[in-house]
Amino acid sequence: MSLSKQLGESIRSIRKGKGISQEQLAEEVSVHFTFIGQFERGEKNLSIDTLERVLNALDISLIELVRHLPKNKNNPDDKKLELLINRIQEIKPKERDAILNIFHEILDLKEL
Repeated sequence: MSLSKQLGESIRSIRKGKGISQEQLAEEVSVHFTFIGQFERGEKNLSIDTLERVLNALDISLIELVRHLPKNKNNPDDKKLELLINRIQEIKPKERDAILNIFHEILDLKEL
């Protein structure tokens, strides 16, 4: 399953668990509600900025979202991701912000 689909399914599960409709989430995030459905089905990707607004609207952190992703115990990339998340959680908030800014810059460059 693609990462986009995993993210979408995780956000759907969290949204439903909080009793929030697609329409309510879309309004909070300032996107059309059909976009939320498309993202949750893995048909569309979110920009970093939109993902940040979704996380804020759901009142969850990126770490919480990643922890909610389905895990494939045989996938070495999942193990690396879990190790990375654990290490990021161990560092000071100022250093964590710097690392997240680096990720943001890398992902923005990737979109060019």
